[in-house]
Amino acid sequence: MILGQVRGKAATRLPHVGDLFPELLDPKGDKKDTAPSCSMADALTRQSLVINQAIAVQAYNLLWTLFRTGTLQYCGAFVNLAVGRTNPLPVNPQAWARFGYRLPEPKGRATRATRQTN
Repeated sequence: MILGQVRGKAATRLPHVGDLFPELLDPKGDKKDTAPSCSMADALTRQSLVINQAIAVQAYNLLWTLFRTGTLQYCGAFVNLAVGRTNPLPVNPQAWARFGYRLPEPKGRATRATRQTN
């Protein structure tokens, strides 16, 4: 579960799920689910019965914190019910970089690599 902003200045907005996981936005990579959708037993072998509730609680707490305090220490959470672990995604460009997301350089500002090649 990731809370992000689609619009706004890239340097000041929270990256959205498509920024961190661009493959989710690629329609070519979308594989059709051919498993039967009406079988509860089959569905339970693929994911936990309470995963939706677990994600909803994390999202609700994140929004509640934002509304109550006006700030966030984390902007998402990864929930693994198989091992009973929830890991936060900090509001931190270094954490986002682990997913390949980099904040854009401000316009008009040359990077070190650009200055060295010129």
